[in-house]
Amino acid sequence: MKSQGVPLVEDICAAGEVANGCGYAVRTVHDGVRSTSADFLTKLGNGVDILLNTIIDKVNLTAKGESLVASSVDVLSKDKERRTIKARREIVISGGMSFILEEFVS
Repeated sequence: MKSQGVPLVEDICAAGEVANGCGYAVRTVHDGVRSTSADFLTKLGNGVDILLNTIIDKVNLTAKGESLVASSVDVLSKDKERRTIKARREIVISGGMSFILEEFVS
């Protein structure tokens, strides 16, 4: 594409001065099979819990030696149920907002 006049953009995911261009897309391919994070999560089985429509109210930290580690999270579900979820190994928080917060908590 570069030979056709399309500019090379080193970080295709970053917003910059160039609105279009070509670059390297990050992919996971092994033995000719593409995989995504969804593939990884669905193959974990009982090893991971995915909570949708949930607000993380607080990440609770516990001292471990001279460091602090996340040991649990306080959550609020869309039906206004509050609970604390304890981690066995690790806590991964990933989120976005596709609704109005006022509707969720009011």
